[in-house]
Amino acid sequence: MMKKLALSLVAGACILSLSAGQALAEDCLTKSTLKKHGIGVDYTHTALSSFSHRGDFVYLIQNTDFEQARKGQFSEVVVVPIHNGKFVEEGIKRLPLGTPVTSVNYATLTPDQKEMIIVTRSGATFARLDMKTGETKTIHEHVAGKPGFRAYPEILYYVNGKMFIKGYFYNGEDFADVDCTATFDPTQDGVLAFDRVYDIELQEAKLKPRNEVFTDVDCAFYAAKDKKTGNMKIYAWNPPTFKEPTQIDECKEFISFWGASNRMVYATQKSNNLYQLALYDVKTKTKTIIVDDAQFPYKNVFLSSDGSTILCTDTKNRVNRANYFYADKSTGWKLTPTADLGKRTALFGPTRLADDGSYFVIYSDRGLDLYRTR
Repeated sequence: MMKKLALSLVAGACILSLSAGQALAEDCLTKSTLKKHGIGVDYTHTALSSFSHRGDFVYLIQNTDFEQARKGQFSEVVVVPIHNGKFVEEGIKRLPLGTPVTSVNYATLTPDQKEMIIVTRSGATFARLDMKTGETKTIHEHVAGKPGFRAYPEILYYVNGKMFIKGYFYNGEDFADVDCTATFDPTQDGVLAFDRVYDIELQEAKLKPRNEVFTDVDCAFYAAKDKKTGNMKIYAWNPPTFKEPTQIDECKEFISFWGASNRMVYATQKSNNLYQLALYDVKTKTKTIIVDDAQFPYKNVFLSSDGSTILCTDTKNRVNRANYFYADKSTGWKLTPTADLGKRTALFGPTRLADDGSYFVIYSDRGLDLYRTR
């Protein structure tokens, strides 16, 4: 039953450290303030996870200290509230994760934000965290002799009020079925929480993608290397628009990408060795070029969950430094410096963009910074 799984907690971009004085952040919790609340500014210990769906808090996942680990609590969720564009320091809380959570492969909030669903044990176990009481309960775990579902732990999404996941069902003898997408009902327990939608193993076996992003149970983007040319070919899958994965683009290098709301923003290097940043909408089958023939790549690209806002950085003539830019319909999908940072440069590090694209948060050696995008 076991399959090789790629484990990841969070990825990101963008630290703040300015060459000509500090930028005026919308708000900041300094490194010393975070440590006062038991939040460590250490990427091996603490990781920025996401905004809440409503943008009223951000949450981080971190390893616990020795005393908590002795109690069987190895990880915890840190909640940092936001109100009127400011962090609410007195509202910070830490929620230790008990049985069955050993480590956090992935975590996301339920649509009503009352609970957090946590994938652990390499996708074999799902747990439910009550965001008010801090109580942790098992939703589903592998039990010998019983059928179940195993997830690819880095893929658990919330889209348009529902949750979906990628993984595979297995029977009571631990024989695995093909990879599929499935809806996930956080109110159910056991295998009943999962409902198969599409079998996808065959199409992925044909493509052998190096990169993939799902934006719904029936929408995915893939990037796969062409053996003959060495180029990266980009595919979209979205029945009935694209019943089979269909090539939508080709590039020399596929640099950075993010998918949401049936769209993907992606940065590439073209055959002429120049760089491009583009947005593809699978429903309208349209590609919007944001930047073309750039001398330097755009990296750390994000797309807000509603598909309305792009956030990215450049690396022009700088080592480990960049500007932050955004693009949306109001800018004609042209890159514009973000509201609070403007044209100031910044160091790289973990970042998250709010679901509506209005704010982004940066976790760095300086602390936790909250900025307006526009």
